[in-house]
Amino acid sequence: MNNEKAQFLERLRRIEQHSRVMANELPPGFAKTRAVHILRTARDLQTRLATAELQPTQEPQAKASRPSAAAAERPESTGSCGSP
Repeated sequence: MNNEKAQFLERLRRIEQHSRVMANELPPGFAKTRAVHILRTARDLQTRLATAELQPTQEPQAKASRPSAAAAERPESTGSCGSP
């Protein structure tokens, strides 16, 4: 993992910690809901970044080479649809 990703993960951990503390200190309501949302978002971003590191870098190219599902489901035009 490079230094930039490590710093980003550390910032996300701090955001998660601070929002957890804030959510525990706030009374129920909009502000507490937002703090919990920030907590969950930071945790989700950490997970995504960690799993992105484990996946091979060739995956986007492999997706581009596959035919799209929409193209496979399209019926072939026979020219007999009744249009002039």
